[in-house]
Amino acid sequence: MADKKVTLLPLSTEVSPNFSVTHIDGAIGGLTTDKDRAWIQFYQDIPYSEVDNTHGVMSVTHIRRVILCDLRMSSFTFKEVAKWMNDTANTLESQKK
Repeated sequence: MADKKVTLLPLSTEVSPNFSVTHIDGAIGGLTTDKDRAWIQFYQDIPYSEVDNTHGVMSVTHIRRVILCDLRMSSFTFKEVAKWMNDTANTLESQKK
């Protein structure tokens, strides 16, 4: 059997005009309705506080969860992203020791 040659195409990376750095508090996700993709949404929880004028105490009265983005991907991509995130988390934890 003849060896197949793999041709690597040039790759260029650019930043989207819509790019932004966003800090998140969590994520939710699942499968798309046709079950061919996984989805994940990243969110921020924004607490709202009020002062109780009777006692002068500030307390959180409401939390607004804001969905920041919705990502759809194949199972292969989902696994690769999950592996990268897990490896990165392990690196962060090992640097704290």
